[in-house]
Amino acid sequence: GGGGGGGASSDGSSVWSTASNASSAVTSVTDDASHQRQRRGRGRGKRVGLPPIVEKDPPSSGRYLPSKLRAVGEGVKHQSAHLRDELKRDISIAGETVAAAARVPMNFLRKQSLYMRTADLAGLDRNSVHSKLTENGVAQSDMVEHYHTPSVEPPHSGVEADPKEAWVALDTGSGDHSPVAPFAVEALAQWGYEVAMNRDMWTPDRPTAKVLKKDVWAEAVWRERGPIPVPGKGTADAADVMVWSGGFKHGFYGSDLPTVRAEGVVDMSPLAVVELLLDSDRVHEYNKMSLGRKDLLVLSDDLTKDGPFGRSVTKVVRAETKPPLVRKALQFTTLIHARQLEDGAGYLIVSRAVTQDEGSGADAKVMKSEILMGVNVVRAVEGDEGRCIMININHIRSPMIPMMVAKKIGLSAATGFFGDMRALC
Repeated sequence: GGGGGGGASSDGSSVWSTASNASSAVTSVTDDASHQRQRRGRGRGKRVGLPPIVEKDPPSSGRYLPSKLRAVGEGVKHQSAHLRDELKRDISIAGETVAAAARVPMNFLRKQSLYMRTADLAGLDRNSVHSKLTENGVAQSDMVEHYHTPSVEPPHSGVEADPKEAWVALDTGSGDHSPVAPFAVEALAQWGYEVAMNRDMWTPDRPTAKVLKKDVWAEAVWRERGPIPVPGKGTADAADVMVWSGGFKHGFYGSDLPTVRAEGVVDMSPLAVVELLLDSDRVHEYNKMSLGRKDLLVLSDDLTKDGPFGRSVTKVVRAETKPPLVRKALQFTTLIHARQLEDGAGYLIVSRAVTQDEGSGADAKVMKSEILMGVNVVRAVEGDEGRCIMININHIRSPMIPMMVAKKIGLSAATGFFGDMRALC
C-alpha cells in the first residue's frame, strides 16, 4: 500500500491528513480576505485609508483577488491534484488486494489441507493443469497455487524450500477435494504402474536371477495384460518370492534412496487382496510390526462407482509401525488410491506421503517417515479365480536410519510381506 508517489498508506490515513491540511489552508485564506474587506469600510466607495473595490468582472475570475489568496488558491489546486493521484493509487491497490482475496475459495483452509509432492509426475506441470481447468470452465485469473495448480512454494514452514519441487493441495481442509487433486492422483497412478513394469529400472538379486531362468516364470513376471500364467498351486515354484532393487534417476526428492520390487503368488482373489489392503482395521493381519492405522480423509470409497477420482478408493491414512533395529515408531501419513486395471484383470494401488501443517503439535515420540512411492499391482491368475500374482514397490524415507539399515529393512519386509499374506490363505 505505501511506497513512492507521496507515501500513501494502504489504509488511506495520509490521504485524509492531506485533505485536512488543504481544508485548513482554505479556511485561513478566506478569513484573511474577509478581514481585509472590513478594513476598507462599511460603505461602498468610501475611502478608509484604501481605495474602493471595483468589481468590473465576476469575483470568480480571480483577476482582482489579493495576491496571497491567488497563490494559496494555486497551492490548493496543486494539493487537490496530488490528492486525486494518491486516492487513485490507493483505490487501485485496494482493488487488486480484494480481487486476489476473492480468487481464493472461502472453503480453502491452507493450514488444515493435506499436500503432496508432484515434481516427478508427468503431465502435471502448471501449463497442462491450466489447460485442463480452463476446459472445465475455470478462468486462469481465478486459479490459486496449490489449490488449482502445482506450486514450487512449500506448503508450510515445516517443509524446506526446493526450487525443483512442486506441491498440490489434495483437499480444501474441510473434507472436499481440491480441483487439482484428481489430476494429481491420476498422474500418480500412471507413474506408479510405469515404475512397476519398467524392467530396465530393476536389478534382480542372485536368488531371483536363478528363478527367472525357469520357464514357468519367464513369461509371467513382466506380462502386462490379461490373467497371468503361474506355477500350479502347491508346487515349489509357486512359493518363490522374487526381489529386485532399483532407484529413481529423475533427480527429485528421494532419488538417492534405494527402492525394492517384489513379486509372488498369493492364494487369494485379486479383489480379496485389495479389500484387505484397503481396510485400516485389518493391517495387523499381514503386518506384524504395525501399531495401527486410521483413515484421516476419504475422498472416494467405491471401486464400482464413478466419481472425481474415477471408480476408486482414494483416501489419506496415518499409520505407525515399529520395525526392528529402530528405537522409535515410524509414522506415515499417506495417500492411497486403488482402482481396477484397464483390462479388468486385476487392480492397482498407489500410495505417496502427504504433509500437513502441524505447527508445534508434532509428536516427538514417533519418527516421521514417508512412502515416496508405493505400488501394488494385483493381477488375476490364469485358470484360477481364487489366486493372484502381486507386484509390490516400496520406496521409503525414514530420517535418522542409515542407508544400509534402510535397505536391509526394505528387503526383509519385501519377502516377509508375502509370508504374512500367504499365512492368511
